[in-house]
Amino acid sequence: MLHLFEGYTSCSDTEFVRYIEKNCWRSYLDNDLPDLDSETFMTRAANKYKRRLEAGVWSQPTPEQKQIVALSAELDKMKKKRNKKQRGNKNPENEAGTKKGKKRKSKNSKTFKKGYPEWKLQPV
Repeated sequence: MLHLFEGYTSCSDTEFVRYIEKNCWRSYLDNDLPDLDSETFMTRAANKYKRRLEAGVWSQPTPEQKQIVALSAELDKMKKKRNKKQRGNKNPENEAGTKKGKKRKSKNSKTFKKGYPEWKLQPV
């Protein structure tokens, strides 16, 4: 019985786990159900599973889990807003008046020489 209980309580559906703990396991430990054997225990668990599955509430998040998801989404949205504001003020030198953009490659740089044959690069 202990292995069955451990298996059923490792389930992701919190309502199902509460049912197993409260109605089946507690009754077994308190000797309220002396005739509860492993077959009866598994039958009750299977019936509870089928009812929850047919009702469409199997493994649905609890209200606490829904609240956590909502708060996480709100936090992510606030982080994105903050990052957008910080990106606008990222480089204080640009605001001071220096030119923005890429530096021009000189003729002596490797990237400039890369695409030309050697004779084109010789001074005339």
